Amino acid sequence: MERQIIQELLILSLSGTALGFLFLLLRPLTKKVFSWKWHYYLWLVVLLRLLAPVHIDAGLFPEVPRWGEVQLQESGAGQSRSGDSAAASGQDQALEYETASSQDQASEYETASGQDQALEYEAASGQTGDRIQTVLHGLALIWIFGAALALILRIYHYRKFVCHVKADCVRVETEEIQKLANTLGQKFHIKKWLWVYESSLVASPVLIGIRRPFIVLPKGTVEAEDAELVLRHEFTHLKRHDLWYKWLYQLALCVHWFNPFLHVFGKYLDRDCELSCDEAVIAPLSEEERRSYGNLLLDTAEQQSRIHRSVLSATLSEGKENLRQRLQSILSFRKRGIAAAGLSALIFAGAAALAACAPAVRQDAETDSTVSKEEGSQGFFADLVDGLMGGSWRESVLKEPFHISDSEDAWRVYEDEELLAGDDVDGVWRAYFYSGGQGVRAESFAFCGSDSILIAQAEEPAEITVHSSWQLLSGSFKLVRVGPDGNVETLTESGEEDDLKLQLETGRNVIKMVGREARLEQLQISFDGLGSRKLAHVFYTENDEKAALLLEHIREGTADKEDFLYYLEWLDEDTVLELVQELDGEEFTFEVLRELLYYLDEENCETCLNLYLDMGNTLTDRQYGEIEYFLSGSARQRLDERLNIASGDKE
Repeated sequence: MERQIIQELLILSLSGTALGFLFLLLRPLTKKVFSWKWHYYLWLVVLLRLLAPVHIDAGLFPEVPRWGEVQLQESGAGQSRSGDSAAASGQDQALEYETASSQDQASEYETASGQDQALEYEAASGQTGDRIQTVLHGLALIWIFGAALALILRIYHYRKFVCHVKADCVRVETEEIQKLANTLGQKFHIKKWLWVYESSLVASPVLIGIRRPFIVLPKGTVEAEDAELVLRHEFTHLKRHDLWYKWLYQLALCVHWFNPFLHVFGKYLDRDCELSCDEAVIAPLSEEERRSYGNLLLDTAEQQSRIHRSVLSATLSEGKENLRQRLQSILSFRKRGIAAAGLSALIFAGAAALAACAPAVRQDAETDSTVSKEEGSQGFFADLVDGLMGGSWRESVLKEPFHISDSEDAWRVYEDEELLAGDDVDGVWRAYFYSGGQGVRAESFAFCGSDSILIAQAEEPAEITVHSSWQLLSGSFKLVRVGPDGNVETLTESGEEDDLKLQLETGRNVIKMVGREARLEQLQISFDGLGSRKLAHVFYTENDEKAALLLEHIREGTADKEDFLYYLEWLDEDTVLELVQELDGEEFTFEVLRELLYYLDEENCETCLNLYLDMGNTLTDRQYGEIEYFLSGSARQRLDERLNIASGDKE
């Protein structure tokens, strides 16, 4: 397992690096023909090559052998037994020895030395194989530790940067700039309101934040006449999701922390990001307005930033070293024609296809048969976790007993239609690399009971397709449909790959998977046709459906307030706050407050806490200590002020 992990990482890293240098080699030619936007998104192909363990074998690369256990042992023993003779006999003799079968080697060895020497040979083979396995396991652990540490450090520095900037942020007082931001937000079709702040800690306009982005302007330096160009630049970054793009690059750096060439690619990616953003901003501008934009870049570059800028932000100025190229790009800007656009799309598609053509890992026939019988076909990340954990997770899923008696509902539901037609029956549910939602997928799955995987409320008859396949190792497993009238129909029990076309009747239709001590591998279930307008509501779990019904009851004023805590994780934050406002002081206890804060962001946590205090509730020092980490630094400061004022009033 560790061999596959190390080989896969090296293949991804080497092929991604080669692709990146190929793009850099062609850059002097391509920048004369294609737009900077094209160059910017071309790096996305490199990042996907570095991160996606997907290969298309087009015969462009020689196959990379994947060594099995037997081969490793033979190779190790052969080296220890015949190292001197191979050196003396030359390369031809070494090649002959390597291509000889293990059976012939063992036979000759036993003939010459007897049974005792054969046993010594086997012991040496096993020891060498164990040493190689230990080294590979150690390399895999070093890699995962390095990747995790790199990710933690990046998140830490990013959060430190954001908190540092937020500590000095205040809303822009100029009404004209706020109105302009609102107008541009509508023009760029940005649904979320984007706040504009100013701070003395920044010397260049900057876009910060992934979930709740905001713009920070240098305090008192952005004139109203320049504000539109500045905001248009930052809104362009936001519209193109450039911060998400940069996070993807940071993820590639974490995965391939051992590859120094990625830092070179990162500099070009940042440069192309700003050049393509400039290109988008100046496209609709006149010649005079473009010169004004260039002067704005010059003015910004003259100011020195007083903070260490985070790489996970987007600024108007990326530094003086790139200023000349940006100004040249503005002065030489020209719109590309249809032919250039078509050619750029064609070459981009070719680059993506080339990226997918990486050398494949070859397995021997003996190794393939062993893997297919004992392990199943696992993905790269499943192999990674399985290798690092020694296979304990996967083995526990399939080998642990069920402890379900034949009198329990979880056992009887398999053949009891009355139980099947009712709510799901919980029993045993264990999975290895399981994903749900719009379908089900699991590498390994142990199940006893019933579970709804699709609940469709049809306003009129509608047709859907159910794709399913699995490998049943033991027990019983099937898919059933429960119609609006409660009738139960078995869809499939075979597990063979199948496409079932179903006619959903008007009303509530449910598809469930049902198991009786079922152990499965490669479970896959998916659906087509769920986007039909004939379907009023589609849910993938019973809890999703109950949460939606609770939401309707809340809006109708008939909700049972005691139930909503159970469904908090299925409710959006606006609904939670709406329900909180319906509670009175006696119902809104500290235990309820603490439970609520787990499901709210920092801003809504502060809102919820203020509602709690507005109802006349108080916070003890112990209670404050239990919830303070849900709040941002500024929110804690405001809370401290409020509590101190309340304490002073009482005195």
